[in-house]
Amino acid sequence: MNISHTLFVGCGGTGSYLAEPLTRLLSYSFAVEGVVITFCDGDQFEPINAIRQKMDLTKDAGRNKAEVIAEQVAAMHGRDNVIQTHPDFLSPSWLKEWLLNEAGDCPMIVACVDNDATRKIICDALEEAKAFLPSFFFITPGNHAGTGQDPARVEGQVLWWGWTEGTEFGLNPAKLYPNIENPTDPSPVRGTCTANAPSQPQLIAANSMAAAATLSVISSLMQAKIDPTKHGYFFTPNKAEVI
Repeated sequence: MNISHTLFVGCGGTGSYLAEPLTRLLSYSFAVEGVVITFCDGDQFEPINAIRQKMDLTKDAGRNKAEVIAEQVAAMHGRDNVIQTHPDFLSPSWLKEWLLNEAGDCPMIVACVDNDATRKIICDALEEAKAFLPSFFFITPGNHAGTGQDPARVEGQVLWWGWTEGTEFGLNPAKLYPNIENPTDPSPVRGTCTANAPSQPQLIAANSMAAAATLSVISSLMQAKIDPTKHGYFFTPNKAEVI
């Protein structure tokens, strides 16, 4: 699958760990013809984010997350790549326009978000995009740290869904998970990410694990090694499985 443009949504928790190695993977893969990647996030880094997100307290606090991550990636891999930003939260209208005019023939959307309303926006837009896009790939990781009796426990999942030349693989997450099909959380606005996802030190492990799992899934996709009947990778400290 030749990825035409990558839309990277969510540059905080897992996103801040995944952005650089994903750009490196795309930059040196024969499955892409030049890397075009747009980082999307409407939130800003707060000092509390340093507990679990990759940021520089001396210069990144108060700045837009998408712009910070794009700057970090460009410093290492921007020479031959097109690295763009959308420093705002994802909206249905913006995404529809992006899919129509900028995504190319085979976009990949990576949603490193803990907001089901945002996932729903993407799922709905991609369902409509089947009418005009030859191919697309959607991947969304999620994770959390334990609380109460087992505060050190981390677990998570990576879900994927694709479309290529009229054939579907994986599974639209909204068709399987009621919390995505009918989200109860509102779309994020500035400041709500920090309020809704308190920073905990053990989330460093959860974010790193989710980022590594996502990178592995994308690498397998690019090498045509994804089982079309599978749709997710689920992990805990003691077990990992693909279903």
